[in-house]
Amino acid sequence: MAEFSYTAINQNGNEVRGSIDAKNIKTARELLTSQSLTVTTIKKEAEMTWEEYFSGGNRKIGQKDLLMFTKYFSVLTKAGIPILKALVILEKQVDNLRLQKRIKKIREGIESGSNLCDMFAKFPDTFPPMYLNLVRIGEESGMLFDMLEKLGIFLTKSQQLKSKVKGAMVYPVVIIFVAGGIVIFLMAFVIPRFADMFKSFKAELPLPTKIVMAISDFVKGYIIFEVIGFFAAIWAIKAFHAWPIGRQIWDKVALKVPLVGSLVIKYSTQAFCMNLSTLLKSGISISRALEITNNAIENVILKEEIAQVKVNVEAGMSIGDAIEKVPSIPNMVVQMISVGDQTGTLENMLENIAEFYEEEIENLVDALTSLIEPIFIVFLGFIVGGIVISMFLPILQMSKAVSH
Repeated sequence: MAEFSYTAINQNGNEVRGSIDAKNIKTARELLTSQSLTVTTIKKEAEMTWEEYFSGGNRKIGQKDLLMFTKYFSVLTKAGIPILKALVILEKQVDNLRLQKRIKKIREGIESGSNLCDMFAKFPDTFPPMYLNLVRIGEESGMLFDMLEKLGIFLTKSQQLKSKVKGAMVYPVVIIFVAGGIVIFLMAFVIPRFADMFKSFKAELPLPTKIVMAISDFVKGYIIFEVIGFFAAIWAIKAFHAWPIGRQIWDKVALKVPLVGSLVIKYSTQAFCMNLSTLLKSGISISRALEITNNAIENVILKEEIAQVKVNVEAGMSIGDAIEKVPSIPNMVVQMISVGDQTGTLENMLENIAEFYEEEIENLVDALTSLIEPIFIVFLGFIVGGIVISMFLPILQMSKAVSH
């Protein structure tokens, strides 16, 4: 949601000024028109001043920020502090400026008569559907602190697991960057010094040395184009990932990559079971719970498969039979969900599956890390070793020539 300031003419022909929250300027105009206002000017308000924009507190609201907000809010409400007072305290407590401004708007909305969940819903980029549904249940039942406590536990587990999975994915990328940096440094600054020395030999250089020197000349001579190409490649990857068809191709390939595909499936299964268990335990209907849970699945291929579960359940199929039709869900999970559904212990069974896969993911992440490290060490050793040998070949040739 963004804030738009406007000038408009009301039904009496008087000019009115004000502000309105909307997703975009088009939606803002439509909302004002529905209020019988003729908009003359409308513009988006800057969320921050220039000073705030360049401050350390200006950062994207991440899951860690939401987790800390939820934990603090839970503690304050459990202590019997009224919601408005708790929001005033939290507004001063959080160090993320974007979240701070959202808390302020939420507080102002509640002071104007809105309820907490409706104000949270104005910021879908901060508060996901699952969060909103549990807060709504907490408000309606008068047990808000219980739901916030449950959300705190849920977000903590989710954050810890997500960090481990991200770490496993980022680790090889970091190693590639380090290896690439070392090779570029050698090619741009070390090899040229050897090249100057070899020119004075006035002798035929070995083929490996010629190849390395040619690569060095290219790296050093076209460094600007290489930097531009590097950033262009990053932009192209991001654009491809943001493109719906590109995202589908990306996620489909990810599922086929050995170990990585297994990690994606296990992580998605764990997220599905943990989300569904939490929602069902909170009293949300299975149809609505499946819809919310599907939003937690990041891989679009798996998301499409799991979306069909809700359709089949609404058509009268049991959740066990509906899950069985999802090709990517492991058979063990299907069997356990079927047993849980038949025995009336579905929520507990889903929680057990989530805990099992949490451990499985940790083991797989450790296996990936331990496998990647030696592979890249050997690869880097091969590259750097090859460069060093190619540079010393002419020196060895000269030594042999002198000895003869």
